[in-house]
Amino acid sequence: MKQSFQLDLPNRHRDRLLEASKHTVRKYVARQRRAPLPPGSDYWDFACRFGSTEQEAMDVHFATLIALMDVAAGRGENAFFVSIRGHAVVRGPRAKTAEAPVLLDPKLENQVNSRQLAFRATFLVSNWLWDPLWHPSKSP
Repeated sequence: MKQSFQLDLPNRHRDRLLEASKHTVRKYVARQRRAPLPPGSDYWDFACRFGSTEQEAMDVHFATLIALMDVAAGRGENAFFVSIRGHAVVRGPRAKTAEAPVLLDPKLENQVNSRQLAFRATFLVSNWLWDPLWHPSKSP
């Protein structure tokens, strides 16, 4: 799909034209995802381009497309260009994720009562889940 969307048509409210353009993009993506996948592929991915005109369009991630449309309308642009091309993708191997931190040294496990163990486990897990800068050396 390649399309330029106008936001300054006479007798049309600008916000309604913006919502209509978002609906068109979502409708195209939904239609493409319903299409049968070729054999050996796992999911549909989308190569997107966005800009004021087709010549100025840059590659963008699909997840940012709707937000970029909002930004363009917020800046007062009267038109923008969207290009979306769906292609089938084979899922690759998963990237290794960080392992959960060790909650307690096994040598000390018998020396700590259950109340202290529960507190320490709760504290460490909450820090590990919510604080991206948490490191085991910062534990209490």
